[in-house]
Amino acid sequence: TASTSQPNKKGGDDEEDVEEESSSAAVALDTLSTLHSLRTNLSLTKSILSAASTWDTTLSTVPSLLSTSRLSEAVSALATLESGARALHKMPGKKERDTTLLDLRQKIEVLLKPQLLHALEKMDTRLGPLQQCVVMYAKLGKMEGLMKEYVRQRPGQVHREWFAYNPTVSSKEEEDALADDIEREMESDWNEDPMKVPTKNVVRVDPAAAFVGWLPTWYENVLNLLTEERRRGRSVFGDAIAPEIVAGVLEECFRPLLASFQSRLSSICPS
Repeated sequence: TASTSQPNKKGGDDEEDVEEESSSAAVALDTLSTLHSLRTNLSLTKSILSAASTWDTTLSTVPSLLSTSRLSEAVSALATLESGARALHKMPGKKERDTTLLDLRQKIEVLLKPQLLHALEKMDTRLGPLQQCVVMYAKLGKMEGLMKEYVRQRPGQVHREWFAYNPTVSSKEEEDALADDIEREMESDWNEDPMKVPTKNVVRVDPAAAFVGWLPTWYENVLNLLTEERRRGRSVFGDAIAPEIVAGVLEECFRPLLASFQSRLSSICPS
């Protein structure tokens, strides 16, 4: 009987040890949870106090930054204010803060637009101003608008080449040669009969052949633009956005020309 009671006593001790360990672990977890909640609340309190103490000071600097066109600093100040507004969203005065931020954002965006357009006009020689615009638009969360404007303007040169196409002459050299031929013919007519009104021959050009001969050159210019854009897109927008920019530029090369392309094909190949 004594031999059988000893194992039972040992088993009971093991169960008590397990219960004590489980209880200790539960207490430790409760303590960690309490400390985590305390840390979260302290961080939240710190962000609220920091936002409340800097709101008026930061807000007061924005008008002078806008009046002196220091837009980069104004955008940073706006980002600070918006971050503060998120921390203060449960505090009194939320409606007034939201109205103030909306007004400042609209003013900054109005002032940024001319700066962006100027940077786009000069991007063939200077990328710095455009890169600065990208940073500011990213802080404002308005990258989509900047990208759309960039893509719209980028194929400007190939568009101008398309609409400048003249089927009667395919190069400057041919145009000069044609002018020389006309001048010689007019001089010949004058020498034969000074009283005769000079005339010129009409040079007939096959529009289909001229267009087919010119089109590969234009396509090559589009390809050159896309090759350049792969490099420039990475420099301006970064590796993550660059492929989207290149695809957008390719689409924009042809989007405004669809009606004109159809018209030219219809004129040289009427159905």
